[in-house]
Amino acid sequence: MKVTAKLLLAFLSITFVVLALNTYLGVEREKALFETDMRKDAAGQAVALARGVEMLVERGELDAARDLVRDADESVPHLRLRWVRLEARAPADERPMLPPRELRELPANGLLQQRIQDGSKGAALLTYQVVGGRRGQTAIEVEEPLAEETAFIRESILRSIAGAGVLFVAAALVTTLAGLVLVGRAIRKLRAKARRAGTGDFTEPLLLRQHDELRDLADELNGMCDRLAESRRAIDEAHAARIAALEQVRRADRLSTVGQLAAGIAHEIGTPLGVVAGRAKMIATGQEEGTEARESARIVEEQAKRIATIIRQLLDFSRKRAPEKADLDLVAMTKGVIDLLDQMARKSGVTLAIDETPADGLRAIGDGGQLQQAVTNLVVNALQACSRNGKVDVSLGREHRRPPTDQEGPEAEWIRLSVSDTGCGMDAETISRVFEPFFTTKDVGEGTGLGLAVTHGIVAEHGGWIDVESKVGKGSRFSIHLPAPTQGTT
Repeated sequence: MKVTAKLLLAFLSITFVVLALNTYLGVEREKALFETDMRKDAAGQAVALARGVEMLVERGELDAARDLVRDADESVPHLRLRWVRLEARAPADERPMLPPRELRELPANGLLQQRIQDGSKGAALLTYQVVGGRRGQTAIEVEEPLAEETAFIRESILRSIAGAGVLFVAAALVTTLAGLVLVGRAIRKLRAKARRAGTGDFTEPLLLRQHDELRDLADELNGMCDRLAESRRAIDEAHAARIAALEQVRRADRLSTVGQLAAGIAHEIGTPLGVVAGRAKMIATGQEEGTEARESARIVEEQAKRIATIIRQLLDFSRKRAPEKADLDLVAMTKGVIDLLDQMARKSGVTLAIDETPADGLRAIGDGGQLQQAVTNLVVNALQACSRNGKVDVSLGREHRRPPTDQEGPEAEWIRLSVSDTGCGMDAETISRVFEPFFTTKDVGEGTGLGLAVTHGIVAEHGGWIDVESKVGKGSRFSIHLPAPTQGTT
């Protein structure tokens, strides 16, 4: 139930009780006043008539006394006046309506009034005034029917109910209008402001013109939104700083890998440069002419292209790029990494190869540069873990499985990219810390301790995770799991 309705219900309930009580008390008061007037009127008639009758009786004019009573009865239509006798053996037409035993104990003034339910016309008020004082044997009986009182009470009740009803309806209308204007409108504005705040919109402060608790609530809500906006700005700035720092770490890790590749690449470039220099010298000195010169030129071109390809691969790997997710061919990307690291593997005396790829290829949605860096870090780490004549295998495939317990998600299809080596392996404690920044088991100068930490962050940002399997003395296996593209996203 809305606040306005609750306030209206409470107010109208109290109003109804007050009006009902006031109506009841008013009716009872008017009823008492009406009965008092009836009693005074009847008593006045009885006393006045009794005095006149008493004077005639004292003179012995009984018939005149009866005529006086009869004339008085006819002159007052709403009253019935009778001459009654109080003796037990009084004639039937002069017997009182009350039993004689109830008339024996009269007040000192000889006046008695009593209500009965079985008068000549129903309920009535009987008034008796003894002629000649308390000890007299005759009395004037005044019967006043209560039908008029009943009608008056009914009219009074209806009038009071009508008045109370008008007041009740007026109070309901005024209360409803006041509730809608003073409470309902303000609450709707407060609710709209709260909903905007819930969606992250902390602009447009709420201004209420009224001066009450709702205005105080609006001010507090505005203050809360201002604090939330400031907190969000601080969080955004901290997040931007974190992203910038993370990019710097990734950049440093990438350059560190470039440094490790430099020696191998220098050797890789040296051979074709020697061929180019020799062939060019032969052409320049005229040792080769015609067909032989053209063949040497072709060889120079091939070696130059080879050098350009090597340099381009190195530049592509080291170049700083803005993150951008797109549809990727993971098999082609992995082969590019193998080509880039092949010289490093041969220099270390380690065999590097892809031993398993799906026939239909593998695609994923992600940032090509970041994923290339992640795979490169795993392969470099595997190469450094192997001794001479070791082996590093890279495999790709699909798995239908449920994510680890620390990563929520239903059972689904995942892309798996595994890097296995025949190196020294790791114990349980090393595995538990392998993704910590700056943690390394390598010799000084062989690593920064950032590679696996950066790789873990990249994979997590792509909605995946890395499984680690390792046995001391037998090697390790790092498996990247990435979400498989849903139908229609590739």
